Amino acid sequence: MDRTIPGNEQEGHRHGDDGSDSANGSHDWESQVRLLESLTRRVTAALTGGADAGFKEYATATGHVGTCRGLLRATAEEAARGPEVGRRRREVCVSAVERWRGCVADVLDALRTALGATYRSYDPDAADEVLGSLFADVEFRAAAIQQMRKAKIGRAMPPDFSRARYDVRFRNHDRVRAELRELEAVVAAGGRDVVEYDVSPRGDAVLEFEGLRCVRRYRVVSWVLAETSPVFARRVADEGGECETRVWRDGSEVKVYRMPQVEEDREDGLGILLHAAHMHNDKIPREVSFERFVAVAEVCLRYECTSPLEVVVEHRWLPAWIHKGSEEMPDGMLLISYAFGLRQLFTRMSKTAVMNVRDEEELRGKPWPPGLKDKVWALRTAKMEQVLACCEDVVRGYMRGPSRVVEDARAKGMDVGKRGVTESGGRGEISRPTLVLSSTPRCPRGDHSCDATNLGWLMMILGEFQLLSTVVRDGVIGHLGTEMPRRSLAELVELLRTMPSPPQGLHRGGVCDPAPVFRAAVSDVYNSVSGLTLYDVSGAHGWGLSKQRSGEPQLVLRKGYKAEERKRVEVGDDVRLEILKGVDEVEEMRKAASVDKGFSRVFKENEDALVGRFMKTHRRKTLTKLTSVDLGQGPKIDGNVEGRPRDSGSSGEAPGENFEDNPGIEGVGDQGIVGDSVDPREGNTSRMDDEEDGQILSPESPRRRSQSHEPHASTLATKEKFRRSDPAFVEGKMLLEVEGKQLRIERDRRVGLVRDGG
Repeated sequence: MDRTIPGNEQEGHRHGDDGSDSANGSHDWESQVRLLESLTRRVTAALTGGADAGFKEYATATGHVGTCRGLLRATAEEAARGPEVGRRRREVCVSAVERWRGCVADVLDALRTALGATYRSYDPDAADEVLGSLFADVEFRAAAIQQMRKAKIGRAMPPDFSRARYDVRFRNHDRVRAELRELEAVVAAGGRDVVEYDVSPRGDAVLEFEGLRCVRRYRVVSWVLAETSPVFARRVADEGGECETRVWRDGSEVKVYRMPQVEEDREDGLGILLHAAHMHNDKIPREVSFERFVAVAEVCLRYECTSPLEVVVEHRWLPAWIHKGSEEMPDGMLLISYAFGLRQLFTRMSKTAVMNVRDEEELRGKPWPPGLKDKVWALRTAKMEQVLACCEDVVRGYMRGPSRVVEDARAKGMDVGKRGVTESGGRGEISRPTLVLSSTPRCPRGDHSCDATNLGWLMMILGEFQLLSTVVRDGVIGHLGTEMPRRSLAELVELLRTMPSPPQGLHRGGVCDPAPVFRAAVSDVYNSVSGLTLYDVSGAHGWGLSKQRSGEPQLVLRKGYKAEERKRVEVGDDVRLEILKGVDEVEEMRKAASVDKGFSRVFKENEDALVGRFMKTHRRKTLTKLTSVDLGQGPKIDGNVEGRPRDSGSSGEAPGENFEDNPGIEGVGDQGIVGDSVDPREGNTSRMDDEEDGQILSPESPRRRSQSHEPHASTLATKEKFRRSDPAFVEGKMLLEVEGKQLRIERDRRVGLVRDGG
């Protein structure tokens, strides 16, 4: 072995490192080409005078192999840079080298012809196989020359035969043949170095790999590789493929197979694999670095050859790196798990890859096979779309158009009354993530919550006017850019999880707060990423270290995306409306409206149309406020309200008693517009809380509401203003008429469970 490749442990013989490679650094390529062409003309002319004369002229060309290598290498670098001039120089140099190679082949043929003719003068009936042995076998040649010398003594040879001249001519033949082989290797390599490895010194085949820096040749045993790798088996069995016979350095003939793969043999990965296939256990390292581990896995995956290294990987290399590489270097561990068929590890590493890939450019630089890259990118794209859909849904919940009933009433020129919705106070302290806003607010006081409230109000009003999709276009948000920042799925989810609740929301911590629901939806998407399986990528359940379970599907705990599951079972608003229209009684309609928030929302949006089938026009709104007790008793009204007597003869009504019943009065707030009575859409299938159920099943009667606003003497004596949450006004703590023992019957009558006389 002559030299060692830097970074490799395996020794190889490198061609082209002699001192005659002077043209490599020379810029005067034209003078080198002229010198080579002149030498070609002189040797060709000398061959007309015989083989010895031609070789004499050829012998003056010392270092011609290095000159050819330097020309090809220099022009190859210029042509790779792209200019047209560099490509023309490359063509001129290649043409000159090819002509010189043909001239050297002519010198070799002249010497072979002369040597063959001399031997046939001794043995005219000699076969071509005998002449071939004379040129290839040194021992056979020495014996033949000795017999020819004895024949001359016996006067069986021509008198001009000289044993010394014949022996010198053979040595000249061997020299020209060796230099011609090296020159052909230089031409085949395009000026690059040729490195040869003796994996099996007595192998019958040579695998030749093209590289960016040099050409690598490995001498191997063909049938050994054919049994371990289908890639090598197809190449060796391809009789019609590109295969030629060459003489190796030791003089033996081998078949050279040019492989289509570009092989750089990083970290000596290919050499380790070939030694393992030939069962050279002393050439396989017991401990490897993670970079070499990944390089070996990449080579095994490229040539579909894992069986020679499975035992070493399972018992030596993998236990040493499974805990370190999986966290610090997930890309390499994903390749290792895929190459050797580690199913559970591959699923875990593929999930990490899906969460951490930022864009396609980064994905193209990964050392993964194309099929694996496509699957990772497809899953990452799907999950990114689900996260963006969560963002769209939370905004779309506020971007609703006007109610259909209100729109129809406005089209008919009718005045539509609106009820104000009273919400309860906060439900206690709720911890929420914090986020520092870096933008400059429009508010002169620098209050971001002020801008958020005003912006949300403007967007809701524009949505009410059906102008939001027209106004909020590129002219408004085009300056912000349309491309998303370069983020991974994990970074985006972590960012969205920091969305805080509105700092000055009217109803904190309740259903009006969109942040908790949004954060839960984003976390749902994150939890639904379960990773890939070997079957998802390749269609096989296992190979390599999992080939015993190749017929068993891998069991993976998959958490489905809840939003998609809800969409599959979701009922549309049109279906809900038809269901409510099919109800024949008001009480049954109220019960149907309390099934979920979707039915409640549809009922409130179409309340006038649904209830109008049962009552006259002037009683529609009154009916919506009457309980079952009021409907059963008719005009009869209880004399006592929560333990305080009421004057039965009084016909006056408290201010605002007919506020809901008078269609000519609209609720006008301080800002001029009062929100519609329709609750915000929190979701189509989510369950209603107890407060909303109570409002639908037992709404507050108009008379009780008007009485609650009357200035009672007892109330004025102890209270400064009306408080709806006082215990005296809560239904659960009402006072009964008398302090008797029939409390349950009295209570059931008050809440509507029984009727008087029943």
